[in-house]
Amino acid sequence: MTRSNYYEAMKQSARNVRARFGITGPKLTITDLNSIYEAEGLILDLWSGTFRNLRGAYFPNAQPSVMLDRSLPRDPRVFTQAHELKHHLHDRERGALMCETGNVDDMVEIGAEVFAGELLFPEAEFRARMAALGVRARACRPEDLVRLKHETDTTLSYRGLCKLAGWTGFGTEAELAKAQPKLIEVSLYGPPPRRIPRGVGISRRRFPSAG
Repeated sequence: MTRSNYYEAMKQSARNVRARFGITGPKLTITDLNSIYEAEGLILDLWSGTFRNLRGAYFPNAQPSVMLDRSLPRDPRVFTQAHELKHHLHDRERGALMCETGNVDDMVEIGAEVFAGELLFPEAEFRARMAALGVRARACRPEDLVRLKHETDTTLSYRGLCKLAGWTGFGTEAELAKAQPKLIEVSLYGPPPRRIPRGVGISRRRFPSAG
């Protein structure tokens, strides 16, 4: 199987998951993913500590589990949790998988990124929303992506939206990524409300095995 075919298969797998769990729109929440994990019999371990370059890990044991950094903000956590779901669905035979920044060029890891991106914000919906915003091919501006994220409250990060704009031909990923989305967001919508800091410590959420 070619890389291109493999990535398309991962996109279709993500669409199948969305259909199976009745997910619509571009805002996949932590609650949505926890429900999917529960149905799959996955344990979610949230750790506190420093694991340099480690974004997440999947362990295909008798009771499969996913390990995530509990300090991750909403969007990176959702994406990483979706990334690890792909490993559970497609890569169990590979054994434990450590998703580090150093292996991002590996086909299996890129496939997990593609799966997660499609699960969070399907390309077809992205194209439709860009058309609704009046954005033409190769004419996407950073402000367009900031508006899209603000209006949809999508859990796909601005960086992910830049990649998606590049894949779909609306803009150049590298050029869009040079922008400072937080500053653009403030200029368009004003400063965000203050948030209460999250607690500290270690917790483990155990989901029952799928029956």
